[in-house]
Amino acid sequence: MGLQTRLQPEIADSLNAMPIDPQDVKKRLLALLFPESPFVDKFRVFMLEFFRRTTLLDQAIQSLVARASQQVHAALTAHLMSITLPPDKRLQLGKDLPDSFPPNLKTLTNPDLRALLAKVGPTPDSLHETGAVNWANLPERMHFIADLFRCYQEYETLLRTSVFTTEQVTAIKAGKVPGGRL
Repeated sequence: MGLQTRLQPEIADSLNAMPIDPQDVKKRLLALLFPESPFVDKFRVFMLEFFRRTTLLDQAIQSLVARASQQVHAALTAHLMSITLPPDKRLQLGKDLPDSFPPNLKTLTNPDLRALLAKVGPTPDSLHETGAVNWANLPERMHFIADLFRCYQEYETLLRTSVFTTEQVTAIKAGKVPGGRL
């Protein structure tokens, strides 16, 4: 979990494909609503901003921008983020895991492991709601990752398949980005 926590700012930033400036939204909205606004209205807006007064319009725009950002994160997660397990099993990060836990991991008895999974997974012993609707949301991401590891712990293809070709391993060891399918 430490690595995911440390990477959280970078993951969240990477999903901000189109940052929205609330002040820009406000200026455009005011220009649409009051195309020939008199000097007094512009002066009033300037004074409110100068004294850092938050208006109902500012609050509404902040809410709109926050909701739009959440929708962009959800759309990116749903349509662009996936993991492929060899040979061709594609898992959408925003959807529930399609398989089941292996028999020896269906019911966990170790109290420490159960306590850890209770922290990251709101649906213990179930793959229901494992999809991370917003990959930038750390609790959603940790729930998905924990159940992913538990679900595919004994996935036969992973146990007998080399993830990288010999050429790719050589490139990685040389500090280069390997070619081919990754």
